[in-house]
Amino acid sequence: MIELSPEQRNLESVFPLENGRVLEIVALKIREDLERVIPGFPWQEFINSAQDRWQEYIPNQALPSERPSAEELASFRWSDLVPESLMDREKTVIAIDRAWNVWDSFLKKHHKLGLYIAVSGTMGTGKSVFSRALEGGRPFESTHFGEAWEDNPELQMFYRLLAIWASSACRQSQRFPKIAAQLAEVQGRAQSWFAARKFLQGLKAMCSLIWENAIQDNPLGQDGVYCETQVELGLSNESNIASYRQDNRLRQRFLPPPIRSPILVFLWAPFETVRKRILEVRGRDYEAQIPKGYLLALHRNTIQWMLAMVQTGVPTIVLDAGMSDFRPGMIDRSPVVQKTWDEIQRIRRGIRNQV
Repeated sequence: MIELSPEQRNLESVFPLENGRVLEIVALKIREDLERVIPGFPWQEFINSAQDRWQEYIPNQALPSERPSAEELASFRWSDLVPESLMDREKTVIAIDRAWNVWDSFLKKHHKLGLYIAVSGTMGTGKSVFSRALEGGRPFESTHFGEAWEDNPELQMFYRLLAIWASSACRQSQRFPKIAAQLAEVQGRAQSWFAARKFLQGLKAMCSLIWENAIQDNPLGQDGVYCETQVELGLSNESNIASYRQDNRLRQRFLPPPIRSPILVFLWAPFETVRKRILEVRGRDYEAQIPKGYLLALHRNTIQWMLAMVQTGVPTIVLDAGMSDFRPGMIDRSPVVQKTWDEIQRIRRGIRNQV
């Protein structure tokens, strides 16, 4: 177990990650927590394998920065996992074309415009509340793109089936194979709904960067973490994950460069703090029976995905969300919001100096 001194524990809660290196104190806090909840946790291997593990869901530097060709747009198709009601092909192609027009004709040539900022973190750290607070910190300069989890028609069913699937009574019954198959189908549709919505939001965000910043609640890449964690735990099937990964590659190709690689604001809190918030603070009935093993796997994988983003060179700010009150009405008055904007502005200046 790593011991942090009182001085280390009481450092400011906003940590910029410079030059692709996680600041030592943040790394110590994260490592200490993971070793507390996962005895014998292989920290060095965890860091070293981050980029390989999450290659599908971090910015792909090999992707072309030019707009998709007419042939690519003509062949554009999603898998059956994506609901047609959310992903009308004709409207989506028009939105793709519009976003790339903005990039080609304006943003590529003028670098003093808005930034695409993505607030990420483990489930229960306060992403929705903090992303709204960030928007409130710059009310005339930013637009918020929310996750709208309450609109996902499959989400409540997914968590209810997950609780049944994880129970020992179900695992010992003849119903288990049927429940597992049902869960896999609902999982594929639920995650694809989120990813499709984030893709459309990314296209809209691209157009809004002409005049303001865009703040995304939970970025597209992190949706892949949820999906892959569910695969790891046996909650998906091979067909669904193959379709999801293929759709993800299409999303990356058709999004313009500023949306592929955001400024990342990552919220971290100790696992038990996160778990308590989910069970006692969020108040979503269908989350009350989420298995601890599922939350822990998601917590671990989200942190490793963040490390992969840092290693790739994505500008990243880590907030110790366990040190601040991230409830509505509380975080809005916290100095953490202004400190985060100060760091974002510092990153903006660095980006401009590189142009």
